[in-house]
Amino acid sequence: MNASAFDGSSIELLSSSQGDADRVQLDTSYVLSPATYTDTISVQLSVGNLNELKFSKACRRASVSSCHLAVLATALTDLANNNVVPIPSESSLVVSRYLEDVSPPTVTSFDVLDLEQRTFSFTMSEAVDGSMLNTSKVAFANFYTDAEHVVQLNGGTVTVSNTGLQVNVNLSRSDWNRLVNDEHVCTSRSNCYLVLASDALPDQSGNYYIQQSEAEIQLLNVDN
Repeated sequence: MNASAFDGSSIELLSSSQGDADRVQLDTSYVLSPATYTDTISVQLSVGNLNELKFSKACRRASVSSCHLAVLATALTDLANNNVVPIPSESSLVVSRYLEDVSPPTVTSFDVLDLEQRTFSFTMSEAVDGSMLNTSKVAFANFYTDAEHVVQLNGGTVTVSNTGLQVNVNLSRSDWNRLVNDEHVCTSRSNCYLVLASDALPDQSGNYYIQQSEAEIQLLNVDN
């Protein structure tokens, strides 16, 4: 096969061969190995496609029977420039080997703390299950290491963006009161750090966050 002619948009991963199957179409951000003439092609999925799979029933949580491959004729050509024989969804191939996602998510940024609206947001490295966020394992601190002052949360409500990457939290009234009345924490950007303890929340594959360096706030809207 001519791997350089590979068209990822002609490839779909499906949850079954049935007409109502969940499906994820490859985007254009994949990486091929090798990208030359070969009979075996390895595709490194884009972050976007990986997150789509985490929300889809296709290829999810070590279920071999729910991971199918469908291929259009335009996906590949051979050395004579003949299109590959298509594999329609109703005859899709079941994966023969499945390696489950075991990597924990990480915090990539602490985006917004809005003390006027009593909300804050942070972004994760992959799609997470926001409904499982344990707010009692979330805190604000005055420094990213050896913090002398910490405001631990006790409640709040959680929503997640449609990509599963951004987590949005509405502070409870009591947590908000303790935060705005603390003279040492989040009075400015320089003393406002987000702290997530290990097991604060899982990704869509059930892998829980493991505490790393705290993420410094990017924007602070001080309550008036």
